[in-house]
Amino acid sequence: FSLGAGVAILVAAQEPDIPAVVSDSGFLDYMLDLRRLYIGSFRLPAWFANLVALAGRTFFNADFGKVRPAQVVGDLSQPIFFIHGLKDSVVPVEESRELHSISDNQEDRIWIVPDAENVNIYRNMPEEYIERVSAFFKRHIN
Repeated sequence: FSLGAGVAILVAAQEPDIPAVVSDSGFLDYMLDLRRLYIGSFRLPAWFANLVALAGRTFFNADFGKVRPAQVVGDLSQPIFFIHGLKDSVVPVEESRELHSISDNQEDRIWIVPDAENVNIYRNMPEEYIERVSAFFKRHIN
């Protein structure tokens, strides 16, 4: 979900033995979304996103500037199931649509849920979510 969706795509790019990926509420570039979230939603100064990135490097040894699924999704051979809520106010649905477009894999699937917010599709409709994700994995995992 969300950050995990981006990480799943990045890991799949490094591990070709991973047969398929589910990206729920995924994003194009973590730093772009971080800036948009802090500047836009919380109305904090632009430098605050850089401070968060610095804290990530300092305390967690994580370089948020490298969390860019858009840069690798087109190179994946694995199929991806993109899931996103149309009413997502944290990560715009356009980001999953763009990832799907960049991927350009005929085995990819995309499911846009009309009344869903960020990462709440499973919580609101668990049976359908499990059915769709299971069907996707059954198609692609031997």
